[in-house]
Formats: sequence, C-alpha cells, structure tokens
Amino acid sequence: MPGHLTRARRRFVLIASTPVIAIAGLGATVAPSMADVRVATTTTVSASPSVVDPSGSTTLTANILPGFLVGPLGNVKFTDSNNGAVLGTVKPGLQCILRNKPCVATLTVQASVLATGDNTIVAAYSGGIATKPSSGSTDVFVGTKNTCQSGSGQCITSATSSDGSTSTTINSPAPSSGTETVTAYFATQTPDPCTTVGYGDTLVYTVTNAGEPKTVTLTLTGTAADQEHNLVDPNSWGNVCFESPSQFVTDNGTAAGGQATIGPDGLYYGNLPLCDDGDGDNDYEDTGKTVVGADAYPCINFVNAQQDTWATYTEGSGSTPSTYTESFTTTASDPKAHG
Repeated sequence: MPGHLTRARRRFVLIASTPVIAIAGLGATVAPSMADVRVATTTTVSASPSVVDPSGSTTLTANILPGFLVGPLGNVKFTDSNNGAVLGTVKPGLQCILRNKPCVATLTVQASVLATGDNTIVAAYSGGIATKPSSGSTDVFVGTKNTCQSGSGQCITSATSSDGSTSTTINSPAPSSGTETVTAYFATQTPDPCTTVGYGDTLVYTVTNAGEPKTVTLTLTGTAADQEHNLVDPNSWGNVCFESPSQFVTDNGTAAGGQATIGPDGLYYGNLPLCDDGDGDNDYEDTGKTVVGADAYPCINFVNAQQDTWATYTEGSGSTPSTYTESFTTTASDPKAHG
C-alpha cells in the first residue's frame, strides 16, 4: 500500500507498508535494516593426509555449496584454531560458475607450521553478493599413528622429532582381540619440571590397550647425543624423567609425594628406576638406585645386562654422527618421557 500522510495532534506521521525512516517532532530514527536475503551456504573441509609426519605436508580442500551462486566471489580463509594463526586465504576456483557442483579452494600446508599432535583447521568462506558466509573444520595430527589388528605379532610405531635429532620406537604385543592404535609425537616446548632430551624434545604418546607392556626406545643423534651423554658420568645413573597419570616408584624408591610429584599438567613425574635384569648380581650396589621387578612398570631396561649398562653411546667419527640410545618399559597409556 502506498505511503500517505495523516495529521494527528500536531505530529506528522508517515505510514508505509515497508520499513522506512520515521520522523517524529524534531528527531529522527532509522528503522531496522532489511533482512539478509542472501542464500545460505555450507562449507566442508578435509585434509589429505590427515596424519602428517613432522617433515611432510598436507593439502586442505574446502568445498562450498551451492556452487552455482558462489562462483568466484568471496574468499576462503584457513585458520589453525589452536593458536588463531592464518594459514592462508584462497579464492574458490572458477569451475563451479553456474554449475551444480561445489566451489573448491585448496591450500597446501607444511607440517612444520602446525603444532605436533592434534590440530583443528577451520575453513571460513567470506560470503558474496548472493551468498552468506559459512565455515567448517577438520583435524590434522602431526606425528605418527599406527593401528594393528589382534594376532599380528608385535606392533611397532616410530616417530622422529622435527629437527631429526631424536627418534623413538614403541614396541608392544598386538591386542588379544580387536585393534590397538598408538599415536606418538615429539613436543618441542621445554617441559616443566622434567629435564629435557635432545634440545627440548619430549616424547608424548598414547596407546589404547594400556594393560599390555610397551618397550620404548629413544635414540638421539649428533650434538643432542653428545650433550645427553655428557649430562652424567657414562658409567653412572641415567636421567629419564617420566610423566604418567598413575603413581609409580621412582629411582630413589619413593612414589607420589616424594621425588615423584604432580606437574602442571596434572601428571605424576619422576626419574625411572631400573628394571631387574635377572642376571643374579646386586644391581642396587652397582648403581645405588632403586631396582624394581621386571614386571613392575615403568622402569629403565638394561641395554646390556652383562655390564648393567642402561644406555649406549657411540661417539661420532668422520661423517658418522654420534648416537645415544636408552629404553624403558611401561604399561601406562599416556606418558611423556624426557631425557
């Protein structure tokens, strides 16, 4: 209905069938803006691969529907929700113009710009003249992930730090039934309160069947190996600091409340005791540290039971770098290990 003017009590009022500017007396107000009539969109995003080695990369692919309205309008911004960092902004391709197929935006990301462990990546489409914005997310794991079936023998998972100075293998029996998944990565943040291994590399891993014994072997290379070797007398005691959600006996025989305390992340921590190697000698006299039964996990394994050595170190020569290897046995499902 067309707008018309009426006179009422010395005020002029404009009456209209659509939202307009209303005038009353000497003041003026703006009516609510028109509703957003743009078409709603849906954005989905995937990562290939979704599990990435620290030295590798992943390709992020965002799909926006309905593509025939999106066309090349707007941008897709990829963001790491862990820290808010923008990984890149991409304009959707032209293949979807006036076609019933999604508009696609892709971005290749190096694993080195992501945090080790779990990452959530968000793809946000900015919208266009005819389309509303939308967003979607996907997960990217930086590290290694290994799933093995029951009856498959030993499950071995390997991981390497981003600078290559530290590597590890996690060896455990296959589950009696079902599957077992092991995830592992090296965190580069300096852990508190444990001493660090390999320039701050900290092994973090999770095993789904925590009741099975796991043997974890850490190997340092080059300068990291030399520094770890020189931390203590090579014939003396090691310094593997371990964190676990459960209390455990430490190298001085105490449990939680003694040397093993609760760290900022809520895990119990302390240096590991020795595993009894069963060779009949007096390990306590040899090391001056606590020795626990072979089935009392977690504990440091003797690398050479004949000599009661808990670690091996080989000095570099020529182009061959130094190596330093130590191992421990545990049944804990979510520990952290530092040198």
